[in-house]
Amino acid sequence: MLVLYSDKTTSFSTLGIGVLRDFKSDPLITEELNGSYTLEFSYSKTGYLVDRIVEGAIVKANNQPFRIWTIKKDMDAIEVLAKHIFFDLSTNFLEDVAPTKLKAQEALDWIIKRAQTESLFKVSGDCSIVASARYVRKNVTDAIYNEENSILNRFGGELEFDGYNVIVHAKRGKNANFSIRYKKNLTGIEFNLDFSTVATRIMPQGANELLLEEKYIDSPLINNYFNPIYKKIEFSNISVDENTTLEEAQNLLREEVNKLFVAGIDKPEISIKVDFIELSKCIEYKDYSNLEFCNLGDTIKAIVPELNLNLETRIVKTIYNCSLERYTTLELGSIKPDFVSNQSKVVNEINNIVSNVNPESILSKAKEEATNIINHPFGGNVYIDKNTGILYLMDTNDISTSKNIWKWSLGGLGFSKNGVNGPYETAITQDGSIVADFITTGKIDTSLIEGYEQLTLKVSDNEDAISQLQIDNENITATTSSIQNNLETNYYDITKVDELIQKAETGLTNTFLKSGGSNLLRNTAPFFMSSENEAEYWNGNVKQMKEVNSASGFALLIQNGTLSQTIDLAPNQYAIKFHYKRLLLAATATVKYNGRTIELEEEGTIETTGNVNSGKFEFRVDCNIDDGYEIYDLMLNVGSVVAAWTQNANESTSDTVNISKGITVSSNTTNTNAKMDSDGFRVTNKSTGESVMEGTDEGGKFKKVEAEKGTIGGVIIQKVSNQTWISGV
Repeated sequence: MLVLYSDKTTSFSTLGIGVLRDFKSDPLITEELNGSYTLEFSYSKTGYLVDRIVEGAIVKANNQPFRIWTIKKDMDAIEVLAKHIFFDLSTNFLEDVAPTKLKAQEALDWIIKRAQTESLFKVSGDCSIVASARYVRKNVTDAIYNEENSILNRFGGELEFDGYNVIVHAKRGKNANFSIRYKKNLTGIEFNLDFSTVATRIMPQGANELLLEEKYIDSPLINNYFNPIYKKIEFSNISVDENTTLEEAQNLLREEVNKLFVAGIDKPEISIKVDFIELSKCIEYKDYSNLEFCNLGDTIKAIVPELNLNLETRIVKTIYNCSLERYTTLELGSIKPDFVSNQSKVVNEINNIVSNVNPESILSKAKEEATNIINHPFGGNVYIDKNTGILYLMDTNDISTSKNIWKWSLGGLGFSKNGVNGPYETAITQDGSIVADFITTGKIDTSLIEGYEQLTLKVSDNEDAISQLQIDNENITATTSSIQNNLETNYYDITKVDELIQKAETGLTNTFLKSGGSNLLRNTAPFFMSSENEAEYWNGNVKQMKEVNSASGFALLIQNGTLSQTIDLAPNQYAIKFHYKRLLLAATATVKYNGRTIELEEEGTIETTGNVNSGKFEFRVDCNIDDGYEIYDLMLNVGSVVAAWTQNANESTSDTVNISKGITVSSNTTNTNAKMDSDGFRVTNKSTGESVMEGTDEGGKFKKVEAEKGTIGGVIIQKVSNQTWISGV
């Protein structure tokens, strides 16, 4: 329901001017993480209250107020764009404000309260980073979002809006305990992998061309790609000096590279777009329906089996359909660190020192701070030669021992890393000459550059190298595509096996539901029940219950006591995953496997990997009460990445035929079950569970026998007319 209000409204608990109803298209709310938050819809030109839909009016949608900013008219409709009420601040102004030594939520509240127009916004949050900034003659939203020293850039935080309440999270959203598996041509989910920032073999270089003896450091994921991906990364802050030996400096380089690997430089960036309308049309929808309950900022795992990668992504954009009252589109992106920011921390710290000077108190502090700034600017030492007037900025307080020196005089400015006597390899002289290894400029006249043609040839050589890199990237894509095609071929083979099984089950009205897969545990749905409280392959009492969120549609309903299953496994690495949910408030449960003990909470997902060396694997659940917990989609497979839930390779399930320890046929026209296993053959009444016929190695048993003629132990029993004759042979 969308409710229209006048432009001066500040409380939205009533129905305002009225409820809008004549939409030409479904109203959509689009929100981006630390970005735009908009409402868009098309409305009939002859619709109810259309004359009151004007720029500045407010529309409440999904319980949030949006102010109309633009209206476009066509032949039979108007197109409306509205922004969340928070963006009213884009019309407000800051003259000269300096939030100093504050946390993000405090800084945001500080500038809002000092804007030219008073507003109703209240700010809270949980950020802990303390910083400072200054905004002179700035629009308020520019100060929050767009400036280089903006609130979000300088202080950090992720914004969430609820009417006039603003929450600044250190990190918005939750860990959704959910994963999306990369698959080619999956309707409704679009994947994009970007390998342009990936490095798996790094050559770190410190100051003064400091290198490692081994030159390179390899990522643990280097073998996941068809070739090593090389990259040189400079750490100009690491050097050999009077306080740091060569060995110590090289160890620092190794530590920094390993930090990059931990941060994810060896993983591609992944972006995912989920269209729930299209996804609902394919059979995989049930595997991803939980995504509809995720929210902006939530963390979700993206699994790329072909590269054996498990990547963290976050929901960075949502589109909410107000008519359907559900998300219709989600966009996810990789959590990638900004490696440049690590190199620029020192610059930011200097900026913070400058920004910390509060204009309101600058006069009272000037005398106190001036001496410190002059004597120790930014941690350095100043020396002025009284005879020559030359100023030196040095790394020690003695000019005779200093190594890194800036020298300023009327003749120019120069830097030496070899002491006061130079050479000064970086310099700007009085006559306009520049001496430097690196020059950054906006525009330059190439006609004045000596050797420009040779420089052009070098650039051409680099372009050839870049082209070769692009070819290598295409090879990565081609390899990934080839692996995916092989997987699809294998999937097709499994499908054909299913068809053969169905054809073999002649004489039955049969709908095939599940066939064997890669699960190493048995009867995890559990489809195969020996009795109401007993399941094949499980030791202990357990029931089967329906679970709509399960891939199988069912769950293990845990009973009081111990439930366990033990299987033989070859030494290897294995991955296990399952979901659980507490059903009774008084229930407590513990899961144990492979040396791990996990206390189950209210609800969640457990996913771990590890090596099994003993040859045996036991999965055990201890519960204190009947029907206390459910466990579903229990999956154990070889490798370091958990596969989607399947049955065991020796199990198949349909609506009439189940194959596990034996073959069970359940008639859909009569009240009977028939089972054949290693003990023999038996037919039971489905309603009572009573055996009506059995066949074993010792003979047969029948509850009732009807026959025109039969021989029992050499005695012939035969019906003649209306008489029964018994005679010996």
